[in-house]
Amino acid sequence: MSRFSKSLQIAAVLIAAAAVPCISDVSRAGAETLYIFYPSTIRPVLMQQKMTESCPGIRIKVFGRFTDFETEVLADKPDAILTKYPVIQQIGGYSVALKGSRKGETEEAVILVSADEKIDLNTISSISIGMFDILGRDGMKKTAAGYFSVEPKLRLVSKIEDMLQILTLNMVKAILIPENHFSYFKELSDMNFAVTPLPDVRTGIIALALKEGGSAVLSVKALTEMDSKSMTMLEVDKWEK
Repeated sequence: MSRFSKSLQIAAVLIAAAAVPCISDVSRAGAETLYIFYPSTIRPVLMQQKMTESCPGIRIKVFGRFTDFETEVLADKPDAILTKYPVIQQIGGYSVALKGSRKGETEEAVILVSADEKIDLNTISSISIGMFDILGRDGMKKTAAGYFSVEPKLRLVSKIEDMLQILTLNMVKAILIPENHFSYFKELSDMNFAVTPLPDVRTGIIALALKEGGSAVLSVKALTEMDSKSMTMLEVDKWEK
């Protein structure tokens, strides 16, 4: 075979190879997508790592900030999202398929945590309350208005650990947290915490929502078959339809 013929043969092989996407690209392009935004005590990077291990065949992205999550969900339209109920409702275009439950309940209580003394709810309009931002300022104002008879002054944070900081530095009078997170703050600080229950306030723990018109079968299967360690990371012990 002449050098010219051999060169043509090599060129043909290279062109043919270039025309076929590599297996990893095909699997990635065809992978189901699941975006997660869940305010927990687990850092987003670690949650993404653990969720990726628990959910084979699914491309997972975990977000620490609501604005980043909302922007990418609206732009990318992932097959499924795993987040809080109010977030699903505000973003739109997704329908709840699974609800996470803890001890048989799909909703959880929220509490006000302050230093030294409880909060007089009759004075709520005159004090500042710290809240983790899961909806943006407008959405959080509506949420707070639903929690209290009068709207308090809000200070929003985008990191769970910042909640303790703004309370410690007296930047707020109290912080509003899920009751389930109280032990986490107790372990971080030796402050004399006072707890003010909000008996009429409950909020959904976490839910998997599917893009309207889609099925996201892998995401549904992965969550319903999830091991107990991963379930604990998401602060639930069961998934309900």
